[in-house]
Amino acid sequence: MSEDDIRFIPVTPNDYKGTGESAPVMPKVNYIPKPSGCNSTLDEVLLRCNPSNFMDPYDKAKVELANVLYSKALNLRSKGNAESSWVKQLRNQAIQQLGIVFSTEALYNELMGYCDPRLYTKQGAYDAAKVSRANELYALIIENATNIQTLEEVKEKARTFIQERNKEREEEKAREERRQRRIEEHRQKERERIEKEKEKVTNSCFSTFRLIIFILMMGMFGLLSINLILYKMGMPYPAPPIISLLITTPLAIWLELYIRKSERGE
Repeated sequence: MSEDDIRFIPVTPNDYKGTGESAPVMPKVNYIPKPSGCNSTLDEVLLRCNPSNFMDPYDKAKVELANVLYSKALNLRSKGNAESSWVKQLRNQAIQQLGIVFSTEALYNELMGYCDPRLYTKQGAYDAAKVSRANELYALIIENATNIQTLEEVKEKARTFIQERNKEREEEKAREERRQRRIEEHRQKERERIEKEKEKVTNSCFSTFRLIIFILMMGMFGLLSINLILYKMGMPYPAPPIISLLITTPLAIWLELYIRKSERGE
């Protein structure tokens, strides 16, 4: 295994994404990064078991074994068995007989997302038993960060632990979804309230404008009617406009109130 096969980086658990909490400083560890372009274990087997990898320096036995493993891997790919148990057998054979080191990045990060003891020491959610169990698994993960087979064994040991954690995550997700729904419902109600307020303001302005028009129109009509009556009676005219307004304004207000009541369906 060359130095290029090892990555030296801090790892941050996914649990801290979107929680608003600062992620803890994780220990720097050496794990084997996933090769570029490899999306499955079979892809990595094909990459690392190519017989040409053992030509410099030349090793006759390894070239022969790599050739067998490579041809089997190609056969699995042609049959669409990229995720079958046969792929893992080929990988394990390559590890044991060819000394090949396979990437541990994906599994390492997955286990770290479940087995960091600090995930179970959050305020209000402290669990001494889980911290103790996580601490045991955490130590194994750190010690075997470059050994894919041992990490798979650790994952098997942590199966119940992981299932419990997944259940907790689902519950947390459900709670968050309910919280988001409540927030959205509140926002929707607030938008509806604002729209109603705007509508009230608009209707109020329109009603006021309509009332003014009624008063002016009825006032003018009333003034003309009064002057006509005074003319026929031979009395001095024109009459003061205030008289017409005093008579017609209550009528205009009554008419406006009647229209508003009709609009409300009362």
